[in-house]
Amino acid sequence: MLSEHDTNHDGVISWEEFVTMMGKFKGEDNSKFGIITGSVMTIEDGYGGKHTYSIEERGTFARLINNFFKNDPDL
Repeated sequence: MLSEHDTNHDGVISWEEFVTMMGKFKGEDNSKFGIITGSVMTIEDGYGGKHTYSIEERGTFARLINNFFKNDPDL
């Protein structure tokens, strides 16, 4: 998967390469990554389980992870 989407062949998936890869994975199926209603995202699995979170929650969690691991050389 890395070799297919690492378009500049630097051994790292950049943000742009990641977005392109996920877009290809999703294709035309809008339900693959959940459904957004207003500012709430809902993901339902094939067995009836649901997970709901707000878009703001996703952004806050991403900032927390980025800040916490910003000096980790492996990330």
